[in-house]
Amino acid sequence: MLNEITSGAQTVGAAGPVTGTLDTSAIANIESITLEVLGLTAGAAARITIEDTASATAFSDAQPVAVFHLQGTIQPSATLAQTIGRDQLQTLRNGAANNKLRVNVLQLTGAAASLTLNAYAAS
Repeated sequence: MLNEITSGAQTVGAAGPVTGTLDTSAIANIESITLEVLGLTAGAAARITIEDTASATAFSDAQPVAVFHLQGTIQPSATLAQTIGRDQLQTLRNGAANNKLRVNVLQLTGAAASLTLNAYAAS
C-alpha cells in the first residue's frame, strides 16, 4: 500500500518543510520510502531530507531518515525517483504514538530555483 508523505505533487521555491505529513503511528511495517522529483530548474541544486518525529510537538525532535542531493535540470518528461529500502530504514520511528514523516528541503539554490516533488512510503 502506498501512503503519501506529501499532499500530492508539491512545488517549492525555497528551503523549508514541504506541504503534507504522513502519520505513521498506526503503520508498523514500512517497506520503503520513495522520493519522486518531477522538476528541478536548470542550474539549480537541492538537498532534501525525509524526516521522522516521535514528539507530541510534531518535528521538534526531527531526525533525518534519508538525505538526497540533486543538481541540474529535471523535467516532467524525465522524472527522477529514488527509493530507500527497509534495510536502510533501521532508525525509522514508526508504529507508536506521535510518529510522523515529512519532506524537508534543506537547501535550494540557483536563480529562480523551483523544485516539484512527491514522496510516499510503501507498507
